[in-house]
Amino acid sequence: MAEAALRISKPLDSAPSCRELLAASTALTDVDRDRMLPVHDGAISTSSDCASALKDSEQIWMQLASAASTIANGQAVPVDQLFALRESFGVFTMSDASSSDRKTMLASVDAYLGENLTRQGRWEALAEAITAWRSNVVSRLVDDVANAYTALTPEDRSLASQEQKVLMTAGQSALAEQQTSDRRLTDVVAASRRLSAEPGAAALTSANKALGALLPLDHARADAAELEAISAIEAAMATAKFQRLSLAAGVFRHARNRTTAGELSDASSELSEEEHRKVPTEIAAAISLAVEAQLELVQSLARERRVADAIRSVDAAESSSSGLASAYGEVVAAVEELTSFDEVESSAALRAAVTRSDRVRRLLSQSDERIRGVMRLAEQAASYGQSVPIAIGQAFQAARSSLTNLDLERLSEDQRQLLDSVCGISGPLAPGVLAPADRCVNLTQRSQPWVLKPSAPLP
Repeated sequence: MAEAALRISKPLDSAPSCRELLAASTALTDVDRDRMLPVHDGAISTSSDCASALKDSEQIWMQLASAASTIANGQAVPVDQLFALRESFGVFTMSDASSSDRKTMLASVDAYLGENLTRQGRWEALAEAITAWRSNVVSRLVDDVANAYTALTPEDRSLASQEQKVLMTAGQSALAEQQTSDRRLTDVVAASRRLSAEPGAAALTSANKALGALLPLDHARADAAELEAISAIEAAMATAKFQRLSLAAGVFRHARNRTTAGELSDASSELSEEEHRKVPTEIAAAISLAVEAQLELVQSLARERRVADAIRSVDAAESSSSGLASAYGEVVAAVEELTSFDEVESSAALRAAVTRSDRVRRLLSQSDERIRGVMRLAEQAASYGQSVPIAIGQAFQAARSSLTNLDLERLSEDQRQLLDSVCGISGPLAPGVLAPADRCVNLTQRSQPWVLKPSAPLP
């Protein structure tokens, strides 16, 4: 027993040695105890400590056995409890793991703990990646989230808590964005290769479509090869735009009209700010010419608007039978402003406006004839004083009665005064002709648009 006690260190670190000491002390007889020396008392004390330590150790091993059995049955064991149990294994308890059963139990529990700690690490990695991604969604951080999400095992997902399911939803979203972004970038690289192998309008259109489909996220994620493909397409597009601009400028110089100006303006507008800064020297003049074209387009559109406004004024005036002179003058002036640049023949609205203007001109010409006729008769009548010949008086009254609202609006103040003065002359009336008071309305003092009263027909 003394020898066994000597093999035991303090604190206790060997369960087998304790068992040996405990067995030796248990085997003592009363005679042995009577013969014990003081040195043996220490061995008895150590034996008592060993008994207590072995009891505690066995308790730990029983708990471990229960956990290992639960794990073997495919059931979950709270990781924090299992981790605390595993932490309770000191040197003394571990020294009692010599049997294959206990070694198997330890390996099973340690594997379970390791797997769960790794699983927890995967969830933490996903949570951290999502937090960083949300602070800058247009960046490569989406890849970190997608990669962390794809690192989850089927078991991770099946055992996910409610909070972890929320993380999974964000991870799925990031993975979808990553995959669609990858497809767009792959399309750009493929389009760039086709453009390089077979340059032409079709390949350029396809490349431009692929480039236009890229989102800011794609540009942020693009690797060196993808960035090179993007730059190649952009360079090809810029060259094509410069060529179109140069061609449109040449056509505009040869024929300045709305169509050619629009094409030149469109070609210039297609250039980005960066492309404007990189315009070749030989194309710079085309940019200046495009500015001229845009100015002329603005002026042409202004002329077209004036024509449209004038047509609306004519419609309103003819509907109300007032304001005709002003409206007719407006439309004639507006149509006269049109130039060859406006391409009247190519615009149905402008062609209709020109036709309407021609009609208005005829109406104004007819109005001129009536006004000249009545004014000539008025001057003749005025030259006779109060003795106007019946024929001249009747002719004057007939001519005056034939004046339309358009004619009356176009009379000058002097013409109105002359007509008023002649209209008031008395004299012999032909049968059926109304007295002056009935067929004359004061033209110089009217407050409303003047409408001539109908006169009796000439005999």
